[in-house]
Amino acid sequence: MVKITWIGHASFMLESAGKRVYIDPYQLTEEYKKLPADAIFITHDHGDHFDENSVKLIFNKETKVVCPVTCNGPIEKFQAKGFSPGGKGSARGFEFQAIRAYNPEKRFHPKSNNWLGYIINIENHQIMHAGDTDYIPEYEDLKGKVDIALLPVGDNYTMDFNDGIKTIAAINPQYVIPMHLWDKDPNEFKIMSEKKYPKTEIIILSETDNVFER
Repeated sequence: MVKITWIGHASFMLESAGKRVYIDPYQLTEEYKKLPADAIFITHDHGDHFDENSVKLIFNKETKVVCPVTCNGPIEKFQAKGFSPGGKGSARGFEFQAIRAYNPEKRFHPKSNNWLGYIINIENHQIMHAGDTDYIPEYEDLKGKVDIALLPVGDNYTMDFNDGIKTIAAINPQYVIPMHLWDKDPNEFKIMSEKKYPKTEIIILSETDNVFER
């Protein structure tokens, strides 16, 4: 079983078999000191995805940190290992693949930066954190390779609802958890998506109901 906790924004904690993975930890509270990371995945070094204070709370000498090879600066003090899109690896026993994350027509996340999303294998579940991205043609190569997709559908800096639905059509996951929402209503996304692709269930997490187990 894998337990997925939405911390907020694009930040998640994944737990399985006594191990703990964080993706883009952001604005963590002191209570997370009691929940140290086995592995931390950083999609890119914008402040709402690489939050140095949050990483410090959960990092110890055993923690493995994964990031884009193009990231540097403060993240280097955590002995992070850099990956390029398409790269594969293992962090404390968690197999993963780095995938592209970019805006084809916006300036916020250029393709040339080689920033990342990740597909992480946990308990035979392929969990995709898309990073900050719009729909991209590379998703056509992921059909059938993702069970649970964490998709940024808040528009502006990332995909909008229509792009999110297009991504679902491309990768055909069993579950999707919307993230990076800003002021958008995920219930609207759920209605739109499940009407068109009813086999993919949209899981809405909130501050009061922030856990999904599978």
